[in-house]
Amino acid sequence: MRGRIVAVFSLYVAVQGCAAPLLMPEGGTVDLISASQNQVTLEFTHHYDSELPAAGKTAEQQCGRFGKHAALLTVDRKNIDRSWATFRCE
Repeated sequence: MRGRIVAVFSLYVAVQGCAAPLLMPEGGTVDLISASQNQVTLEFTHHYDSELPAAGKTAEQQCGRFGKHAALLTVDRKNIDRSWATFRCE
């Protein structure tokens, strides 16, 4: 019985680990930190491959308000799972 519980729990953990990225919508972890006509800073979870491109789309929208395009300036790791991306509006 104990082995069956461990097996079911292990399967549950494996499915959650594999399915979690599928459940997160693109850009779901992107948060706007600051925006001006010169630059945009966003925070995102770097565990999901789609989040930096989604941050780029968000920055493009923010810079577009001023008739400019976003260019990636820096990506800095904030902590174990979050990063900041700064885009220059040109």
